[in-house]
This record gives sequence, C-alpha cells and structure tokens, in this order.
Amino acid sequence: MSRSKKKLQPPLVTNLTCSKCGGNRIIQNAEIKPRDGGIPPSLSLEVLTGEKTMFGLGEKIEYAWVYANLCVDCRHIDLLVPEDDAEKLWKAYQDKNNGLK
Repeated sequence: MSRSKKKLQPPLVTNLTCSKCGGNRIIQNAEIKPRDGGIPPSLSLEVLTGEKTMFGLGEKIEYAWVYANLCVDCRHIDLLVPEDDAEKLWKAYQDKNNGLK
C-alpha cells in the first residue's frame, strides 16, 4: 500500500466486548500516532515481500495501517489492521517464507 493511499479502517462492531475483561466500553479504531506529531503521523505494520525493488536495491515492502481498540474499564488495548491489509500482509509473508504458516 502506498503511503498516500486512503486509509481503510476495520469495520465498527456493535456490542464489542473486551478480550481481557469482557467490558463493553470500547473505543474502536483509535489511530496510533506519536505524541509529538512527528513523522510518520500514523503507525503502520510492514512485511518484506522477498521480491526485489525495481532497481534491485532491496525488497519490496507491504504496509498496513495499525488501529487500536481500547477498553475503558481495564485499559487493555487490542491492535488490529483492516481485513484487506491483513490478507495482503499474509500473502507477502508466505511469499517471503516459501509458504511457511
């Protein structure tokens, strides 16, 4: 994903409960950014594809934006990426690692 591509967010889930305490006061899809507003402005997950770049100076990288769900009750955070990005990262991971699961 190019960094200029519109960010996809995971879908909002009704009646979402915390994976740790079971609470239901969840802030969904919070963006994770450096406190000082530095660069890059949002965090992303990167996976090397094993495929060479156009000029052979390294490997291509697949990106996915990272979001957080925060439980207000216990302060537990779950990190997630949009489903399409997760599938793209999984394919890059498998390609890089010869089908390793």
